[in-house]
Amino acid sequence: MTPPVRRIFADRLIDGSGADPFPATIELQDGVISGVRRGIEGPARDGDLRLDDLTVIPGLIDAHTHMGIVDDKEDDHVPLAVAAAQIFANLSEALDAGFTTVRDVGGLDGGVAAAVARGLVRGPRILPSGPIICEAGGNGDLHSPFCCGAGRRTQGHPGLSWIGAPCYGPDDARVAARLALRRGATQLKVSVNTLLTFHDTGSPDTELTEAELVAVVQEAEAKGTYVTAHALNADGVALALRAGVRCLEHGGIATDAVATSVAAAGVPLVPTLTNMWLLEQDGNADGRRARLELEQSLLLAKAHGVTVGLGSDLEGFGQPRRGMELVLRAQLETPMEAVVAATAVNARILRRPELGRVAAGCAADVVALDGDPLADPWIFDDPARVVLVMRSGGIVKDLRARAQAG
Repeated sequence: MTPPVRRIFADRLIDGSGADPFPATIELQDGVISGVRRGIEGPARDGDLRLDDLTVIPGLIDAHTHMGIVDDKEDDHVPLAVAAAQIFANLSEALDAGFTTVRDVGGLDGGVAAAVARGLVRGPRILPSGPIICEAGGNGDLHSPFCCGAGRRTQGHPGLSWIGAPCYGPDDARVAARLALRRGATQLKVSVNTLLTFHDTGSPDTELTEAELVAVVQEAEAKGTYVTAHALNADGVALALRAGVRCLEHGGIATDAVATSVAAAGVPLVPTLTNMWLLEQDGNADGRRARLELEQSLLLAKAHGVTVGLGSDLEGFGQPRRGMELVLRAQLETPMEAVVAATAVNARILRRPELGRVAAGCAADVVALDGDPLADPWIFDDPARVVLVMRSGGIVKDLRARAQAG
């Protein structure tokens, strides 16, 4: 049996605080970092892990994922076993890219999170939201508008993936929230705008009433958690803030007035650029427009002191470009700001202070990269350069032997 890692010797550590990289000795005990000392201390012994010529960073966090939205979203004939296999492949792919924690905001429920936590499925730590709680006919409702009767009230496979929970009033919204929490949601997700209603359209579009949103917020707060909202325009943001939503997804911050209101409320923003960038690469003009508006929203929010995290918003079977979000953020800001957003800042937004840092008392989530991501952030878009991944002190990916052989 391989002895547990007790110390990591890191030639170059980026600890998640924003400080310059430094050589470090990282001490571990029972899956937790017990100490970090500057410099390489003492000779190697059993249980030591030498990461020579690599850059060590905290395990990355994707604060906006849809791991459970796979082929069965578009095709009711996909067998449950196939959908499960596709979801598990997405999880494994995320781990290989260096993401040790994800917040899933529409799709996975507590069943998959429990399977990963028990070691039955390979993947990152999952904070599931359950379904997108939405208005009937809104973003998240997959029903045909011409189906007979109410149809299914949930869309997916409870215990695996549950994409949307369409609501027909405050009581419905409260039931949807309670059911999501019962199935293991660690926070709740609502949609206050349609899928692509961006701020430059002049549309007053919003979804869910304030009473419906308040019902969801009350249920979340009763269980000690919070609600995050898909928001893309000023009216949606204002509606979410009035109802007590505590996090915003995507954007919707287009003016100084909106940015000031979000900052005053202490509500963070999780921008998502990669999905729109991928559409843009396929020649989709709307993808480029949306990406530029999301970038504008991000920069305006930061300028007004809003806490800004990082998420990918990828969906479907096969999500290989998760690290591209850090590349895009590094181009818009700096590589260090991108790393901090994907680690320490996301940990604060997720209310998980034990994540996102290589520091005493934090979970032993550590990633080693081939090269310097501050000089070459494209490293994040290449899982082959993610040489080692450790989650809670256990090594879940190790390419060092392959690198040495090459």
